[in-house]
Amino acid sequence: MHLISIVDSTKQEETFTLLKDTNQIRKMILSNDWKPGAKYELEVLPGAMTDIYDRTNDTVNFSFGVRELDFYGNIIVVLESVDKPLIIQLLDEKENILKATKTNSDTTIYFRLLHPRNYRIKAIWDANKNGRWDTGNILEHIQPEKVDYYEELIKLRSNWDFEKNWSPRFNKN
Repeated sequence: MHLISIVDSTKQEETFTLLKDTNQIRKMILSNDWKPGAKYELEVLPGAMTDIYDRTNDTVNFSFGVRELDFYGNIIVVLESVDKPLIIQLLDEKENILKATKTNSDTTIYFRLLHPRNYRIKAIWDANKNGRWDTGNILEHIQPEKVDYYEELIKLRSNWDFEKNWSPRFNKN
C-alpha cells in the first residue's frame, strides 16, 4: 500500500498506520498526520488485503482531499450540576450517534472538527454504569434509564464554536 500526498503537483510518499476498527470488523482506519487543504492518493496493490474466505484484492486507487480547518465547527458543552454517571451523546438530526463520552462530574466536553449541519445533544443517566442506555425490564420492574436532551437544535456553521452551559434534568416519571 502507498499513500501519496500531492502539493503543488509534487507527489510525496507518506507514512501511515492502518488499524482494525474495533467496532466494525470489516473496516480499517487509515491514520496519518493529515495536512489541511492537501490532496492524497491511496494505492492498494494486489494481494495487500485478504478476506475471511482467503481471497485477495485487485489494485485499488483512491483519490481524496482534506478540507481546510476553517470548514469545520466545534461544539463545546459545559456540564453543570452533574452528580451521577452520565453518557453524553452527539447526535445528528436522525438521532444517529456520532460521538459519545462518559462523565461522573461537572466537566467541559469538546466535540471538535464537525461538519456544518444540525446536531442534538443527549444525556443518559447511566444508573448501572455499563456505558450504554438500558431499556429496563417489565418482569423485574426495572424502568428504562432516564434521558434528557439539550433543548435546542444546534445549527453549527463553518468556523464557528457553539458553546453552552447545560445542566441535564431527569424527570421523576
